[in-house]
Amino acid sequence: MESEFFGHERGAYTGASERRRGRFELAADGGTILLDAVCNLSAVGQQALLRVVEEQVIYRVGGSTPIRLDTRVIAATNGALSGDEGGVTFRPDLFYRLSEYTIVVPLLRS
Repeated sequence: MESEFFGHERGAYTGASERRRGRFELAADGGTILLDAVCNLSAVGQQALLRVVEEQVIYRVGGSTPIRLDTRVIAATNGALSGDEGGVTFRPDLFYRLSEYTIVVPLLRS
């Protein structure tokens, strides 16, 4: 997940034969990144995402150079994030950061 989100430097891990820009870096200059199914992020993934949303800085895997972001983040999910429902625990601080503007789409059957 971290390599996909943040990219990696050459030699950061086995198989990293060249530097790769991550999704956040590709959207760094005023772009938008859509994160689908954020309810499925692991605890480590939630922590990394919270750090990015708060600090607006990323580091490539294996890198030490900070990359500043001017990125809009849109998070989508089909599950409830506001509590411990279905055995999935979502960080309340990350929920607070992502829920600045919330759009609730009713079920089709409704």
